[in-house]
Amino acid sequence: MLQEVLFYLYLIILTSICLAGIWKFTDLDKGAKTVLNIIFACVACEGFSYIVGQHNDDRLPIYHLYNVIEIILLTKYFFITTRFSQQWVFWALVLLYIAAAVVNICFFQPLRHLNSNYITFNSLLAIPMSLYALYKILIDDSIEKVQHHVHFWFWTCFIIYYSASFFFWQFVGYFYRSNRQFYNITLYMHSILNIVTYSGILLTLLFYPQKKAHEHR
Repeated sequence: MLQEVLFYLYLIILTSICLAGIWKFTDLDKGAKTVLNIIFACVACEGFSYIVGQHNDDRLPIYHLYNVIEIILLTKYFFITTRFSQQWVFWALVLLYIAAAVVNICFFQPLRHLNSNYITFNSLLAIPMSLYALYKILIDDSIEKVQHHVHFWFWTCFIIYYSASFFFWQFVGYFYRSNRQFYNITLYMHSILNIVTYSGILLTLLFYPQKKAHEHR
C-alpha cells in the first residue's frame, strides 16, 4: 500500500514538472529544455509501464529503450552546460551507448529482464559528468551567485540521484530472490529518493526566472 502511494506521488511530481516546463517553456534555455526532455521521456516510460502492467508484466523492454535515451540526453545536457564544442565526441558516445545496450541485451540481460547492468553503467557515466559540470559552474567567474544558477540545482539533483541509487539496481534483484523484507525496504528508499530528486527539479523550474542560467538559448 505504501509503495503504491509513493509511486503515485512520484507520478504526480513528474507530471507537475512537465506542466511547469510547458508553462515556462519560452523562458527556458537550451540546457533546461534538455532536462525537460529527460523528464518527458521518463513520464512516457513510466506511463507506458503502468498501462502495460495493468494487463501483464511485459513492461521491461521499455526501460531498456528509456535508459539509452536518458543517458544520451544527459550527455547532451552535459555538453551544453560545459560548452564542449566537439560534436563528434558526442556522436561517438551515442554510438557507444547504443552498442553497450545491444551487448547487454544479447549477452547478459535480454529485453524481458531488468537491465540493471546498463543502469549501473549509466550511473558510472552520470556521476563524473555531474561532478565536472558542477566544477565548471563553480569556477565560472560570470556567475555571481551560484545558488541562483539553475543548472547548479539541476546537476545537484542528478548527482544526488545517481550517487544514491548506484548500488540499488544491483542489490534489488538479489533482495527480490533472497529477502523480501529488505527488498520492500529498498523499494521504499528508492521511491523516496525519486520523490526528493524530482521535487528538486520541480522547484528549480518553478523558481526558474530567479535562477536563470547565464547561457545563450
